[in-house]
Amino acid sequence: MAELAELKEPLSPTTEPSKSKEELFLKASVWVVDDNMIAGDFAKGALKSFGYQKVSFFNSSQQALNEYQEAVREGKKLPDLVVSDFNMKSELNGDELYREMKSFSGDEVPIFIIVSGMISELERERVTKLGVFSVLLKPFNLEELEKIVGKGLESHFKKEQET
Repeated sequence: MAELAELKEPLSPTTEPSKSKEELFLKASVWVVDDNMIAGDFAKGALKSFGYQKVSFFNSSQQALNEYQEAVREGKKLPDLVVSDFNMKSELNGDELYREMKSFSGDEVPIFIIVSGMISELERERVTKLGVFSVLLKPFNLEELEKIVGKGLESHFKKEQET
């Protein structure tokens, strides 16, 4: 699992974002996938409050997968990062969604963060080995979410610049 290391410039309501952070907030496309409307709306609202402009919420993992597959087929911009619940009733779980996205687009899969209130250590290790960037345990505080999303996006854009 990726460490929740400090961002170079942690953000708070009183901290003025740097030029590079402002660009990240404008550029990054983040998807939230959760079958619980309240949890999904909360995560989306939190990401918007951090400054991210392009945040989409799907309360169905199948809907998110369909949108992703369509974007790949049509050459549209893919999300840079996905925050997905692990346990979704009667749909693809977060790890299954990740696997489906990866099988559909290969190495271009977005940075993936799994959130869960109920995940065993064995399941955590398994999803990390799949390539999931991080597992964030519920309940989490907003600072944890902000840090891990920031680290994930920094990693994503750094890889993008290298290619």
